[in-house]
Amino acid sequence: MTTTFDRTDVHPPRVAGLLLAAGGGRRLGGRPKALLTHRGRPLVEYAVGVLRAAGCEVVHVVLGASAGLVRER
Repeated sequence: MTTTFDRTDVHPPRVAGLLLAAGGGRRLGGRPKALLTHRGRPLVEYAVGVLRAAGCEVVHVVLGASAGLVRER
């Protein structure tokens, strides 16, 4: 007995990224680590771009210290 499957209704898996950006930057004078710059962009923006380029459709960012400042970016 042979079983066949109709593969037209199969969707490829969605990939999500998780970025931990909650560092307080105590040794940086209180400036959030996520807002340090690399090549002229905040690290949080750079990291989100890397995750998207790697195929993440959705990127979740975990914020902690100075969350309001990071959200503005």
